Amino acid sequence: MKIQLILSTAALFAASALAQPICPSDCDRNTSVSVSELVRAVNILLGAPLSLCTAADVDGNGSVTVSELIQAVNASSYGCFVTPPTRTPTPRATSTPSPTRTEVGQGPQLSNLVLAEGNDPTELETCRELGSSNAIHYEVDYLGNVVNGKLRRRTVTSPRREVSELEFEIDVEPGSEESGRLAHWFCYLPQLDVDEISVETTLVTADGQISNTIEETIAAAEPQEPRLSTPEARYASSAQELRPCTDFGFPGGYFLTLRYQGRWDAGDALLVQTASAMGNTDVIQDFVPSGAYSREAGTIAIIQCLNTERFDVDVRIEAQLQFRDGDRSNTAATFLRR
Repeated sequence: MKIQLILSTAALFAASALAQPICPSDCDRNTSVSVSELVRAVNILLGAPLSLCTAADVDGNGSVTVSELIQAVNASSYGCFVTPPTRTPTPRATSTPSPTRTEVGQGPQLSNLVLAEGNDPTELETCRELGSSNAIHYEVDYLGNVVNGKLRRRTVTSPRREVSELEFEIDVEPGSEESGRLAHWFCYLPQLDVDEISVETTLVTADGQISNTIEETIAAAEPQEPRLSTPEARYASSAQELRPCTDFGFPGGYFLTLRYQGRWDAGDALLVQTASAMGNTDVIQDFVPSGAYSREAGTIAIIQCLNTERFDVDVRIEAQLQFRDGDRSNTAATFLRR
C-alpha cells in the first residue's frame, strides 16, 4: 500500500512536467532564452539536427520554422510566457486640402483709372530725392469692401519694355468701406527710348479676393536737358578725408557735392573751375563719369586735391557738364570760404 502511494505521486509529478508549456528555444529549461540558444535555433532552421535544442520546435512537428524563431526572439527579449507588447501603428499624416483660391475678378471691382503727370511740389521733391524727376498721379474707382486690402501696381514702359511691380496697403476714407475712389502716385524718370508708360492696377482684399485688373496708358515726358544744382564745397579737415590727396603728395583738398538732372552719358565730362577774388581762373580737372554716374539723375561727390593746404582767400567754384557734342549745361557755382 505504501509503495503504490509513492508510485502514484511520482506519476503525478511526471504528468505535471509533461503538461508544462515549453519556452521557445529554452534549451536548458531554465525559463530564459540566451543568445547562444537563439543561435542554436537559427542553426536548426538552417539544417542542423533538432537535438541541438528540442525546445526550438514549439509545435513538436520535428522542424523549426521562422515563426518559431520569432517566438524565441520574443522570449529572449521579454521573457518566457510573456506576451510581447503590440505595436500601435503610427497614424499617417494626412494633408489638409488647401483652401480654394478665389478666382480673379470675383472680389471688388475697379473702374475709371485716370493717369496724369504729377504736379504736386511735395511729390516732385520726394521724387528728386530718390533720383527721379517726374511723378505720375493716378486715381481709380472701386466697388466692394477693400478695408485692410492691398493694391498691386504693375508698370510697363514702351517700346523699351521695363517692368516693375509693387504691392502696398491701402487706406480708405471713413464711410467709404464699400465704394469710393483711390488716389496714389509714383516716381519715374523720363528717358530717351521710352514713349509710353502703361499702368495696371489690381486690388487684393484682406481675405484673399482679387479684383479685376484695370489698365491705362500715359505718354512719357521728354527727358530734360542735364542741369546742375547749386554745389556745396568745403575743405577736407581730417587726415582720413585728406588721404586720397596726401597719398599722392598733395597737402590739401576740398570736397565738391552737387546734384544733376537729365541724361548724362559716359564720355561726357564735369568741368570744374576755380576763380579767386583777384580774378584769376584755374581749370582744376575734367571729371569723366563712369557707369555709376550715367543715370538721368543723381548726385556727384568728388574731392579736388590742392598744391596747398587751403587758399588764403575766398574762392568761387564753378561746375559745368560738358558733352561729347560740344554743348554744355548750366553753370552751377558756389564759394569755398577760406
